[in-house]
Amino acid sequence: MKIRNKKDALVVGALVAGIVIISESIIGCLNSENIIRCILIDSSFWFGMFTLGYGLYAANKPESEVLPDERTERNYQKAGSTTFWIILVSVGLMSLANEMGLYNLETRDVLSATILIGLFSLFILDFYYNKKGIGYIIRTVKENKLLFSAFFIIILISGLMIVLINCPSLIIPDNVKNVGFVDDSNILMSDHNFTGCGDNFTEYRDIDSAKQALMGGNIFLFFVIHEDYLETGRVTVYSKEGIFSDFTPTTTIEEFLRKNLLIYANVSDEIILKLEDSEITEKEIDDLLKRVNITDEMSQRIQHPMVEEKVIVKKGDVE
Repeated sequence: MKIRNKKDALVVGALVAGIVIISESIIGCLNSENIIRCILIDSSFWFGMFTLGYGLYAANKPESEVLPDERTERNYQKAGSTTFWIILVSVGLMSLANEMGLYNLETRDVLSATILIGLFSLFILDFYYNKKGIGYIIRTVKENKLLFSAFFIIILISGLMIVLINCPSLIIPDNVKNVGFVDDSNILMSDHNFTGCGDNFTEYRDIDSAKQALMGGNIFLFFVIHEDYLETGRVTVYSKEGIFSDFTPTTTIEEFLRKNLLIYANVSDEIILKLEDSEITEKEIDDLLKRVNITDEMSQRIQHPMVEEKVIVKKGDVE
């Protein structure tokens, strides 16, 4: 796209700025546990969407409609002046509410609210002073399918954000990595419980205490290793009733059990390192375990450490 006039410069600038701001917002949320929620509550993302939407709007309009004439410029300045006072009053009210203890406002919340109030006020006042009205907005959207698509996406994302805010059960819990366990087989050794698996596994003395921790939100789920575990591989997973009740980090639990089984069988660190090779085959695993005199039963359990059973815990199940 060649930049021939002020309108082209405005369009290119708005599109580039919008994409950069949106990208920066998304990148900043990549390390968050709940990426979607982080993006949706980030004011930078919405400012970027607004800028990108304006660029798309301006790209499909003649220069006379995009760049203001003298009258429109005066009205825009008037709208900007009024917006300034609206922002000033809004910040003052938020500051007063915070001082009176009515609401404990964080700096991020105040900045987000201020940006949204400013953008909304400027947009509404600009249309009001230039007497364009709602009909102008509808005509503009009808004439601009690309702009309509952008507005539809924004409305869809806004609706999703409202649902997530008002339905916390739909949001992935913060404790999703915290797993508890009850060892009825006495296979897991207390001084090796967390070897190579992080520090998110917590042992409980019995099922009742684990259920209380589950319902209290201390853990996302817990599993019980039964007395006949070596023969059957039977492991019962307990999770709380809800939309995420069927989610089980099976791979993580299996890795945790496998490491403890190897330690229980007194397998050397050298052999363990070889077994952890991602390219090792089942036959090579069998050969390695036979070389260190591991029984067929234990070898089978090391390779397939978990036969899962599922139990959903409801509120009434815990006293």
